Amino acid sequence: MVQTWFFTSLALVYGLATGTLAFGAGTLWGAAAGVLVVVGYYNFAWSLRHGSVSTNAAIFRLSFALPPRSPC
Repeated sequence: MVQTWFFTSLALVYGLATGTLAFGAGTLWGAAAGVLVVVGYYNFAWSLRHGSVSTNAAIFRLSFALPPRSPC
C-alpha cells in the first residue's frame, strides 16, 4: 500500500511537471476497475468475519476456477 502511494504520487507529479499527463477513457475504466476490486475484497473480508470460512473461500475462488466460454 505504501509503495502504491509513493509510486502514484510520483507518477502524477512527473506527468504534471512534463505536461504528459492525459486522462482518457482507459484511465476512467482503470479507475472504475480498481474501485470494484476494492469493493469486492472488502465484501469478501466482511463475509469472512460474519460467515463460514469454508463456504466463503470456495465461493470467492469460483471466479478463478470457471473459465470464460469460448465463442465457438
